[in-house]
Amino acid sequence: MPVHGDTVKRIHRTQGWMPLKGDTIELRQWGQTPRLGIAEMTMPDGSGFWLEPNGTETRLFVHLSSTDVQIWA
Repeated sequence: MPVHGDTVKRIHRTQGWMPLKGDTIELRQWGQTPRLGIAEMTMPDGSGFWLEPNGTETRLFVHLSSTDVQIWA
């Protein structure tokens, strides 16, 4: 886990939650972590959010209604 000063940052699984711009997000699918990123933009209707491009990965839209992806923040 990342350490920030004397504080250990803990992540937890979230459901029915919309991240804020700049939140660190970990997507998990079938026990793996296929994507880590920063929330770039959230949809006003609460349908999902965009993850910033990361390295060679492209920008990704995450639907909050998806049942096969877990969102950890």
